[in-house]
Parts: sequence; C-alpha cells; structure tokens
Amino acid sequence: LFISLNSNECMNLLSDTDDSGLSCNSHVDSLESELHNCNQNTEALLPLHDFRSEMPCLAQYTDEQLYRAKLISIVLYDPVKIIVQHVDYGSSATLTTDRIFQIPVSLMQYPTRALKVKLKGFKPPLDDGETTRIPYRPAWSMEALYVMMDYLDGKQLYASTV
Repeated sequence: LFISLNSNECMNLLSDTDDSGLSCNSHVDSLESELHNCNQNTEALLPLHDFRSEMPCLAQYTDEQLYRAKLISIVLYDPVKIIVQHVDYGSSATLTTDRIFQIPVSLMQYPTRALKVKLKGFKPPLDDGETTRIPYRPAWSMEALYVMMDYLDGKQLYASTV
C-alpha cells in the first residue's frame, strides 16, 4: 500500500529544527513546474533503453501526462510491456516502451512523495482459488485486491513509524 503526501501533509512532517533550508512547498512547486516543462517538450525526451528493475524514468499515466516512475518488471516481450510504479503517487501501470522515457537529471533531486506502508493484519489469503494475480505481487489475487480496496475506501487510516 502506498500513501501520497500532499504539500500540507508534507509541511506537517517537517521538523521545527530542520536546518536544511528546504521547504516542502518549494520542492512540490519546483517538481510540478519541471514535470510541466517535460510534458510541454516531450519531443526533447530520450526513450528509455535500460530496462533494469528499479530504473528511474518518466512514464505516462492514464491522463497521458508524464510522471516520475521506476521500472518494476518486464511482463511481456513481444511487444515489450513493462510494469512501472509512479513514485509520487504509488500507482502502477503496464506500458509499452514508447510511453517510457529517460528521466532528466534535474528531476532526480526531489524526494518521492509516495511512501510504502504495511497495514498491520492485512495479508493475502492463503488459497483463494482465483487465477488472476497481480503481476508485481503474485501472492495477491485481483479479487482480494478489490475486496481490500472496498474495505479501505473512505476510511481514515493512521500510521506510526517503527
């Protein structure tokens, strides 16, 4: 499960004693501005040729915009289809290589805005009889995912660090 921090939540996480000189709002604004520029100048972006797991990239989302992502795995070879995870939102998608680009170095300086968390007590069913699995988490069936999403929808969750 991933949670994505908006700028208000991000500000709440900053310490009063943080002397880095960095403001979360300026990070978010700068990141958004640079992503906007990338989306306005897609012809200047280079296609990705290195398909190693965890490789940073820019990847299209369903809104046809590019967002920061990382490669998870190749799921099909003809045509090549790759699972990517959008690092600022936690969403994932299966994309063809024409929708994945090299990430400009300037976008690598920003911290990711999605945090991976574990929900205590949530585990995939041992044997749910379902054959359709989540490609990047095969222990979970699609049915189990939908049940969990329905269960969590609209709930306010609290997290603590351990």
